Amino acid sequence: MLNQAQAPKDTVQCNGEHNNPEPTLTSLAAHRLEKIRNRKLTPVVEGKATLCLLDYLGALVSGLSTPWSAALLRYAQGASPGRGNAHVMGLRSLVSADVAAFTNSALAHSIIRDDMHLAAGAHIGVMVIPAALALAQRDNWTGEQLLKGIVGGYELAVALGSAVRHSGLCNPHFRPSGIIGAFGAAAPGIVADANISTSVAASALSLGANMGAGLNEWPWAGGTEINTQMGTCSRNGISALDLARAGIYSSDTVLEGKDGFFVAYGCGPDSVEEFRNWLAATDPGAGVMGARFKPVAGCNMIQTPLAVALSLAREIHGSGQSIESIDIVTTTAAKDYPGCDSGGPYEKVQQTKMSLQYGVSAALLFGRIDEFAYMQYDNGDLQGLIRKCTLASDAKYDEALSRGEQPCRIRIRKKDGTVYQHSLADVPWLEGEAVEERFRKEAAAVFDPDTVDQILGQCRMLKDTKTCARLFELLALQRWR
Repeated sequence: MLNQAQAPKDTVQCNGEHNNPEPTLTSLAAHRLEKIRNRKLTPVVEGKATLCLLDYLGALVSGLSTPWSAALLRYAQGASPGRGNAHVMGLRSLVSADVAAFTNSALAHSIIRDDMHLAAGAHIGVMVIPAALALAQRDNWTGEQLLKGIVGGYELAVALGSAVRHSGLCNPHFRPSGIIGAFGAAAPGIVADANISTSVAASALSLGANMGAGLNEWPWAGGTEINTQMGTCSRNGISALDLARAGIYSSDTVLEGKDGFFVAYGCGPDSVEEFRNWLAATDPGAGVMGARFKPVAGCNMIQTPLAVALSLAREIHGSGQSIESIDIVTTTAAKDYPGCDSGGPYEKVQQTKMSLQYGVSAALLFGRIDEFAYMQYDNGDLQGLIRKCTLASDAKYDEALSRGEQPCRIRIRKKDGTVYQHSLADVPWLEGEAVEERFRKEAAAVFDPDTVDQILGQCRMLKDTKTCARLFELLALQRWR
């Protein structure tokens, strides 16, 4: 008797002839991962995946500085009693792979500065990479398996996220990252397993699609569930893979079915073809190549406004009290995203890191954007500037956004009539050397300089390593707090 997960997908007509239906989207996605497994990564794709890993590790270390990091570490210790097989940043003992993926993901998203993919509208690295690392340690992957697994995770998360956002109809109450995260986080383990069948891989992806979600109330209320949403996706990716390997079969039409993913999230009928076309038309590795590295912590939607405001701060020379008005013009998407058009009151840092008015005013007042600036919600001068802000959108900026750009302009009028204005066509994203330099600075908080150098070296040579064990040994060499 055939196991359901191995049942043939073709049907038989009354006349006995076989009718081979169009491949399901999950089977197409599984075949895409097979291609990544069986081909060598190009140097460009390999380099970008390495940068994504370094950027993630820097964000992970920075997450230890947040007030809720201790709670996350307590959770990890309690949720995985006994002997574990995966590393959590900030813990001496090992925990289970799924708990490690959850905790590391939640920590790494805690300061909201991890990488961004615009077409997918999601923070992919912080969900995919913790799952890949936990599985790499648990299952003793080679460095090449780890790199390819990361590439595969980005690939499917971007394919699904781009299809979700293509129609513009997706339910805005759900967080884009949460919707696609478990689907992407199931992919690294599929890429790394040369013995997995297409049907089992498709079931793992289907289970991942069933496990997504994350509501968008946190920008308004300031809740820390924003971080657990990412952790849940990363953990669920591992659970989906392990369940499918154990023999659990999941609907092969979970994405395109009449009550499937795209219908359930209100994505519109074009999303099915968008997903299919993305897999067919783009080169393997295209997903990770679209990752962007934020210059500062905070929502993606406020990155260009912050950069513009920081430039203007150098012109007004700290004379915030003489400002009469601050006009911010951005995209409609930025203005409408939950929490971005918020004049307060603010009680939590999660609120300030989303608000355009807060971020711009803080940049103008303090001449910097960092954790200090985001904590100043009781500052009277800052509150005064926020009240002087107006927010508008520009149709031309919306057109630019459709091309992958995020423009913004800010106009400041002082009480003496002097006007200052500045604009940028896009976010000043960080690139190679800047990403590595930021990693060094962030890693220095818990590692000595020699260990930082060695971690960087191990990440650069992953494609040639037969085991990732040395990388995990180095990550465990923290100066314990």
